[in-house]
Amino acid sequence: MIEQINVLSVDDDPADSEILRRLLEQIPCCELHFVHVAGLEEAKEALSELAVDVIFLDYVLSPTTGLEILSVLRSSGERRPIIVLTGYGDELIATQLIQAGADDYLVKGTVNPDVLRRAIDNATAQCNRRKLEEEHERLLVELQAKNKTLEKNNRRLAELYETAHELIDNVSHEFRTPLTVVKEFTSIIYDGLAGPTTGEQNRYLGTVLNRVDDLAIMIDDMLDINRLETGMLDVSRTEVEISDILDRARRVIERKAAAGNLTLDMDIDEVLPILYCDAGEIGRVLINLVTNATKGSREGGRISVWARSEPEQSQVRFGVTDDGVGLDPDALAAIQKSFRHVGGGVGADTKEIGLGLSIVKELVLLNFGDVGVRSESSEGSTFFFTVPAAEPLRLIDRYLEKSESFRNDSSFISLIEVRMSEPVDDNRISDLGHFLRHQIRRSDLLFRTQPGDWLLVAASSQGDMGRLIRRIEQSRFEANESRSGNPVPDTTLKIRGTWTIRGETDGFMKAFREALQPVELAPV
Repeated sequence: MIEQINVLSVDDDPADSEILRRLLEQIPCCELHFVHVAGLEEAKEALSELAVDVIFLDYVLSPTTGLEILSVLRSSGERRPIIVLTGYGDELIATQLIQAGADDYLVKGTVNPDVLRRAIDNATAQCNRRKLEEEHERLLVELQAKNKTLEKNNRRLAELYETAHELIDNVSHEFRTPLTVVKEFTSIIYDGLAGPTTGEQNRYLGTVLNRVDDLAIMIDDMLDINRLETGMLDVSRTEVEISDILDRARRVIERKAAAGNLTLDMDIDEVLPILYCDAGEIGRVLINLVTNATKGSREGGRISVWARSEPEQSQVRFGVTDDGVGLDPDALAAIQKSFRHVGGGVGADTKEIGLGLSIVKELVLLNFGDVGVRSESSEGSTFFFTVPAAEPLRLIDRYLEKSESFRNDSSFISLIEVRMSEPVDDNRISDLGHFLRHQIRRSDLLFRTQPGDWLLVAASSQGDMGRLIRRIEQSRFEANESRSGNPVPDTTLKIRGTWTIRGETDGFMKAFREALQPVELAPV
């Protein structure tokens, strides 16, 4: 294959340039296009008009030197290969030429076609390398500039995001205060505490209370969405009776059913285990599901709130069943898909299944449960969820399985013992348990192993646990500074170990079982 080489010779001696041309013509498989110029200005003109592959530059020129021309060409942006021909084999000259931008240099007495071939190939390779380095540098500068712009935009977005969440939080709280007043005084009149009312007036008051409940639920949902998206929603899981959950939700549920002229059945198993959850949040789940059921129910229909023990799974299954219009297949599939999708946040879910059901899913997940739905068009719907029983070993298995979505990407799990420094009465022990529950994060669990002793399970590395211990101690100090009496009791905190979530859970479980002995563990 014949290769065409376009050569520009810059030499004030035509004879030397002619010798170079003849040597280049002897390079095998090469078709030469050769142009000779005598000085800098002619070289600039030729480079601007001609396709030049390689420049041969004589070192000794008059009135300038080849080194000066080389420097001018490189500083003006010329990036094509330049080979300098010199009559001197001086290493200092060679160093100066390379530093000024020469890709190669040749001593005239040693030049032959093979040497020229190698010099052209070397200079071309050097030129290509330089172009790549310059392109890399250009891209790096461009990337750094874009990164700075992106960081600036991200900071601005973070500020706007935080402002929006603060606005939602503040507005929600501002709404909550007058709503609480409206609800309290309306309830006083509705209950007859301010004097008798007629049946029609009571119906009106019931409607007002129902709508106030709707607004309160919407505000709570907005606050929780805000906190869930920022990872700030805390849960206070503890050992609870089923009555602790139902008592919080019953009045609202009854009013919801009455407002829709619906019959409400409460079908709760007589014997149910002690549960481990945040009773307030699970009560909200029930309220949201009943609210959702009333929207799909027919006038005069029936809603059933039920709870069943499932001892094999160490859990209780709650459900809300209606005999309404049911869900079409597309809506049912969308809800089931969203309920199965774990740990994706609430943003996308609210578009598919609505704010209330999205909150239901997240609150159930935070309490280590599952949520689901069964429905047929025109046959009604059942929304159900599970809550774990307060059985520590089964609960830890569930924790390891469910907590991945809110472990804040931690790949570690730690165990820490909390012991009271000196004996105190039961009220002080209860006070300390309450204090500890409000110090841990939603990805942590706290168990009381015996009076005055607790066991903390945290999705954290050992270094993180050190910071947690210091934060608990600092919070206890600050709490006691603001108390006039009954200070939070002093404690000692000892890390029993840290394990990786994947691969070392057997070691963690062994340490957890040992920490339970010899007493029965009771979650707090």
